[in-house]
Amino acid sequence: MKTLGIIGSVFLSVGMLFLVLAGFALGSDRDAAADALPADGTVIALERRLQDDGGVTYAPIVEWVDDSGDRHRLVSSTGSYPSTYALGDGVSVLYDPDRPGRAVIDSFGQRFTGILIFGGIGLVFALIGAPMVYFYAIRQWTIRWLKRHGTRIEATFVRSELDRSTAVKGRNPYRVFAQGTHPQTGKLASFVSEPIWLDLTSELKNAAIPVLINRTKHGPHFVDLSHWVHESERD
Repeated sequence: MKTLGIIGSVFLSVGMLFLVLAGFALGSDRDAAADALPADGTVIALERRLQDDGGVTYAPIVEWVDDSGDRHRLVSSTGSYPSTYALGDGVSVLYDPDRPGRAVIDSFGQRFTGILIFGGIGLVFALIGAPMVYFYAIRQWTIRWLKRHGTRIEATFVRSELDRSTAVKGRNPYRVFAQGTHPQTGKLASFVSEPIWLDLTSELKNAAIPVLINRTKHGPHFVDLSHWVHESERD
């Protein structure tokens, strides 16, 4: 369970970092565009770029003239395959009047592709991590509540089983399965422990296992193995 919380926290933190960076980039673009001057440019070449995966993209090289009549050349930081532009295409350019070398092609793809990539990665990571963190937090709150207000019953050991749905560094934790009479229904109920990193079959074979339950709600429970399991052996 702790592993779930840690992994979820990492994913959520990375996602939020990427979203914040995307937000800063969007704000910077908005501020730069507000102070920028427009100019007309022409695509004079396409720069071929080899990608890490062996693919190829083509970035436009644009020549444009500022309001003082000086000629400049802009090499786009964003490329695509196939190329969005062709030689001779006319394009709009935004440039900083104090530093004309800082210019960008005024198109959605050229201005916002990087922002969208960062934002998209951040959103995916956040959407993966947030449910993990939420589930972990709710489970921890439930355990704390049961320890303070839950009803203690004694259950009979059934088995200790590897949880093959969870693995950390190639290891699978164990879960203890027990059965006992639920005081609300008077019927035999099954209980499952949190993941632990050792097999307690021999220790629990003839032991009464304490289980904390919510008398008014069938389902939430906590198998208390603290007598046999150190904190370091719990997931």
